[in-house]
Amino acid sequence: MPSFTFGRVLALAAAAGALSLSFTPAALAAPTETHAGAQDGAKTASPGKGQGTGAGRCHAPGQPPVPSEEGTLAYFQDAHEYSPREHADGHRGGIALLATVLDRIEAANENPATIFGGDMAGGSLFGGVYKGFPFVEAFNDLGVDAATFGQHDFDFGLQAALDPVNASEFPWIASNLAYKDGSVFLPGAVAGSVEAGELSVGVIGLTGSLQNSSANAELNQRPYLESTRAGVKLLQEQDVDVIVVSGQIDRAEGLELMAQVPEIQVLMREENSGSSPAEALELGKERLMVTGMGDYGVVAEIDIAKDLCGNIRTGAVLHDVDESVAEEPSWAAKAAFYEQDMEKRLDARIGTARGDFGRRAAGELAADAFRDYYQADLGWANGGGIRAEIDGGDLSLRDLHTVFPFGNRAMLIEVTGQQLIEGLNQGADSSPGGYGGFPRVSGFTYTYSESDPAGQRIGEVLLQDGTPLDPGATYSLAITNYVATNGGDGVTAFLNAPIAVSADEGTADVSALWAYVQKLGTVTPNDIPRATVLP
Repeated sequence: MPSFTFGRVLALAAAAGALSLSFTPAALAAPTETHAGAQDGAKTASPGKGQGTGAGRCHAPGQPPVPSEEGTLAYFQDAHEYSPREHADGHRGGIALLATVLDRIEAANENPATIFGGDMAGGSLFGGVYKGFPFVEAFNDLGVDAATFGQHDFDFGLQAALDPVNASEFPWIASNLAYKDGSVFLPGAVAGSVEAGELSVGVIGLTGSLQNSSANAELNQRPYLESTRAGVKLLQEQDVDVIVVSGQIDRAEGLELMAQVPEIQVLMREENSGSSPAEALELGKERLMVTGMGDYGVVAEIDIAKDLCGNIRTGAVLHDVDESVAEEPSWAAKAAFYEQDMEKRLDARIGTARGDFGRRAAGELAADAFRDYYQADLGWANGGGIRAEIDGGDLSLRDLHTVFPFGNRAMLIEVTGQQLIEGLNQGADSSPGGYGGFPRVSGFTYTYSESDPAGQRIGEVLLQDGTPLDPGATYSLAITNYVATNGGDGVTAFLNAPIAVSADEGTADVSALWAYVQKLGTVTPNDIPRATVLP
C-alpha cells in the first residue's frame, strides 16, 4: 500500500496572516468535454503511459520525448450503504462491487493510490446505526491511502466523527476545518502526500456544508480559497510532484477554486446530486475536475504524468460500480452479515412511548423531529407520509421505520408566512380527513374550515408563543423533499423556496425521528391537535 506523509502542523487560525502568497490567478480554460459515468471506460485525454508528455517542449527537434514519471489515483466518495442502492439505471455501489473495481485498477497500474472523498457516517439508516465503522474496517483492508471529510461524517457530533478516524489505518486530511478557538482540528493533517506510482501526490481536503451538521457548534469551516493556498504552501515545501484537492464542494465553487489556484492539477469533488452521473471535465490540456457519483456508484481512475521539464498531463477513466461488475465473494459475505446484523439492531430498544400515538400524533412527533434536527422555526410532516401508528411502550428502530418506510429526506427551506398559508391550503385541501397531504406541524397551530372557498380555508395561524404568523416575514421550515421539492400531494407553494439544506445534504426522515426519540428518551403524544378542522 502506498505510504502517506503527513503535512507539517499548521495552526489554521494563523494561516491567513502568516501567508503572503501572491499567486496570479491563471485564466481558466473553458471546459472542453464532459464524460458521464454511464458507460464504463469513458476516458479523457490520457497522459499516455510510457510515452512521455514533454514532446516538443524542452527537447531538441527530432530527439526522443523527455521521459516522464507516472502515477494513478483511484477516487470515490459518498459511501452511505454497505449493499448496493437502487438508482434510475439499476443498483449501484456496494462494498463487494467496489472491491472488484479497485482490484481491477490495482492490477492495471503500478502502485496506485486510493482516495476516499468523504460521507460514510450519516445520511442513511445504515450510516445512522453503524456511524461509519463498517467502512473504516473495509477501507483498512481495501488499501485506502487517504480520506477527506464530508458533512455527513459529522451528523452525530464531533466525537462520533473522531471515533472512526481513530480506528482508521489510513490518514484523514482536513485542510479547512478548525476548532472555534482557531486551533487545528487534526494536528498534522492540514495537507499530506500519497505515493502513486512514481509520483509524490500532495493532497488537500476541503469539507463543505458543515453548518448542516451537529458539529457546527464546535468547528469552523474556513474559506476554501484561503485553506487551499495554505495547503499548497505546505505541499510545495515538501517538494511534491503534483497537487490535488479532494473537496465536498459544488461545481461552481470547484471551477472558481481551479481558476484562483493554478497549482492544483486535479480537483476531485462530490456528486452534483444523489442520482446525477459522474463526470470528468478537462480544464485545458493539463488540469482536470472529476465529479463523483452518489452511493460510490463510480470510481474515477485518474492518470497523472510529469516529465523532467515539469510538464504535467492528466486523464481519467470512470469505472461504473454497478450490476455489470461481479461481486468479490468475501466482501459479498461481509455485506450479507451486516444485512442480518441490521435486522437484529432494528429491534433494539431506542426509547419509550408514554401512550399510543395515532397517525395525527405520530405526524406531529415527526414534525417536531424535523424541526429539532435543523433547529428550525417550524416543522411539517405530510399526513400521508405517516404510514403507521406508534404503540405505547418500548420503541425500536423497526417501529420508527414502519412510520417512515419510503426513504424520503428531511430538508430545510425558507418560506414567507404567505407561502406557508398557501401551502397549508393546498395540503389540507388534498385530504381534509387528515391523511394524504394534510399538514402535521410543529412550532405553530392553525385552523381549517371546509365550508370556506377553496384556497381560503386556512384561518388563524398562531406561532408557538401565541403570536400570529406574519405573512411578510420569513421562517425556516423543516420538511421532506416529497413536499418541498417534489410538490407532493399538490403542494406547489414551496417549489421556488430558497433551500438552506438540500435533500442530498440532509438526512433520511426516519433518521431525524430516531435522533429525536433518542434525544428525549421518552416521548408523549400530544393530546391537543395542532390543526383544528372547523365545520
